[in-house]
Amino acid sequence: MSAVRNFLHVMLAAMLIGLGLAPARSDAAIFISVNFAPPAIPVYAQPPPPAPGLLWQPGYWAWSDEGNYYWVPGTWVYPPAPGLLWTPGYWGWYGGDYYWHPGYWARTVGFYGDVDYGCGYFGRGYDGGRWFGREFRYNTYVTNVNTTIVHNVYVDRNVYVNRTTGPRVAYNGGPGGIHASPTRAELFAAREHHVTMTPYQQRHERMAAPQRSNAPQRYSPPQRYSPPQRSNAPQRYSPPQRHNAPQRSNPPQRYSPPQRYSPPNRPRSNEQRGHVPHPRSTPFVRQASNHPMRTRNPM
Repeated sequence: MSAVRNFLHVMLAAMLIGLGLAPARSDAAIFISVNFAPPAIPVYAQPPPPAPGLLWQPGYWAWSDEGNYYWVPGTWVYPPAPGLLWTPGYWGWYGGDYYWHPGYWARTVGFYGDVDYGCGYFGRGYDGGRWFGREFRYNTYVTNVNTTIVHNVYVDRNVYVNRTTGPRVAYNGGPGGIHASPTRAELFAAREHHVTMTPYQQRHERMAAPQRSNAPQRYSPPQRYSPPQRSNAPQRYSPPQRHNAPQRSNPPQRYSPPQRYSPPNRPRSNEQRGHVPHPRSTPFVRQASNHPMRTRNPM
C-alpha cells in the first residue's frame, strides 16, 4: 500500500511540474506530504536589514522529523547573484494531502500559493523593493529600513498592502485554504532557471527545527588534561593541632611516691642520750673509810 502511495506522489509531483505549479528545478522537499493543514501564519514585526544588499525571506511553516510543523522565522539573506528575487515556498492541497513546494531564486517572482506572508509578499509578486542594475533598493512604504545604515531606498505607495492584523491562512487549496491559480507570468517564472536555497537559508531552517528528544549525542573527544591552577591547588598539609584538655576546677594532686625511710640520728655521747649512764660504764673509785686501815705487820 505504501509503494502505491509513493508512486501516486511521484506522479502527482510530475503533473504539477508539467502544469507549472511547481518549479522545474526543485529539491526533494516537493515530495513531503502531510495529511493535515499547517497552522495560520503568525503576526510578527520585520527587523530592518543590517546592511545593504540583503533581501527578505519571510517566515514559513516547515515539517520536522518529529512529525509536526515548526515555524521558521523570517530573515535577511544575500541572494546568490545580483538580479535574483526570492519566491517563498508554500503548502498546497492536492488529492487529500498537503504538499510542500519549496522556494527558489529566479529573475522574477513566481507563484507561492497566493499566501499573504506580509513584508512585501502579499500573495502576488514582491513589493518590498526591486533591482536597479546591480543595486537593490528598498521600498520604505512596505519594508522596515533604517535609513541611517541603508541609503538605497525609495517610496512607492501604489502597491497592495494587506493591513490584516490577525493570523493569515498558510496554504493553498483544500478546506479553508486559499483558492487561487497562477497567472501566465507566474507560470513562465516557474519554467525559467532557478537556484535553490543558499547554504545560509538551509542552515537557518535547520537551526529553527526542534531538537530530537532521543537523538544520540554527538561524540565529543575528551578534553586535554590541564593541571589545576595555583588558585585551586591543594593546600600544604598542616598537622592537626594538639588537643588541650579542659582545666578541672578541682584537679587531682599529682602522685608523689613515699619518701625513703631515714632513721633518726643516734646520740654520740651519754650527754646527748639524756639518761643516767650505766654503773659499769663508770670507773670504780674506792671510797675512803673512817675506820683505820688494817695494816699487815711485816714479817
